[in-house]
Amino acid sequence: MNIWSWWTHWRSQVIRRTWGLIGIAMIGASCSSVPLPWAAHRTQAIRPYTEKELAAFTQLARDPREFAITITLDENQTPRVVNAHRVRPDLVALVPLAGPEYSSLPILEGQIGQRPARFLVDPTSAGNWTSVERARKYGMVPLGPPLIYGQPNHVPELGRGALCVSPELQVDVMTVAGALFYARPICGPLWPLSRSADAHDVDAVLGWSFLRAFEYVSWEFSVRAIVFSSRPLQLEPDHPRVLDRLPLLPGYNALAVNASVDGKIRPVLIDLAGDFEFVQEEASLTPLRQVSLGEVVFRNVRVSSRTEQGLGFPNMSRIGLRLLSRFDVVLDNHRNELWILAPRVRP
Repeated sequence: MNIWSWWTHWRSQVIRRTWGLIGIAMIGASCSSVPLPWAAHRTQAIRPYTEKELAAFTQLARDPREFAITITLDENQTPRVVNAHRVRPDLVALVPLAGPEYSSLPILEGQIGQRPARFLVDPTSAGNWTSVERARKYGMVPLGPPLIYGQPNHVPELGRGALCVSPELQVDVMTVAGALFYARPICGPLWPLSRSADAHDVDAVLGWSFLRAFEYVSWEFSVRAIVFSSRPLQLEPDHPRVLDRLPLLPGYNALAVNASVDGKIRPVLIDLAGDFEFVQEEASLTPLRQVSLGEVVFRNVRVSSRTEQGLGFPNMSRIGLRLLSRFDVVLDNHRNELWILAPRVRP
């Protein structure tokens, strides 16, 4: 895909989504006095880059090997990356949640190239995402030529982003070298990648490729923080806080495990950026009787539809924050498992 086709595709996508959302909002407004939804307001603020602006950015492309990164493309033109997301050994970072107090959304503050940045951590996103506007701000460099493109599948189809390498990224004491981001050719908010009105001002999304760089990542909802560690998890499997451990499912490029849904085993995404209880393809007015992650049981679970929540992965169910934030959740990359822990007891 050349610069012209990338630009024209993105421009049509933005225009289509903007007018589609405004149309929905106007229909709703004709029936009530409710103002335009947040999504419509934010989409109106999104502007596609011009062809000239994109050309100025893409001509900065450099060979990934200059950054000690190797990238090859498979038969489906999917990038296979070696030596990106390099973390320093023997470090543990405890990063406070930086979103609103009423929300458990995993929004963090850190730095890219020593400039302040806000991140949304989304384990259902295969890659990391930002915009060309922010990529330029933070000194990211597109990789190529030819440019390498990626497309999100955790939210509805948005067109492609160009792969870039960032300067050193830092959260608390943890530094990550060679972090890769797909840059959307836009100015303005990252919606729908930002997922929520509470995350409308994030500068980037940190996805599965980032999370897999650590020995473990722990969403400590009970103390409103996330732990990133390059040391192995020290908690023993028989510790009283460990409620259950589930093997990760391969092939999804996202945080996925098996769950029991009203007695039937099915794969689900663990959506720690989703402000809902449970999502499936179709909504249901009747709650699910029981959803179980091993020995962890949720009853009378409210169900939303995938399209209602504006999500990708057709026919894939998700368990969201409104259930999972009752516990602490650990991605143990060393064992390739998801751990569910009883919340810490606050002093």
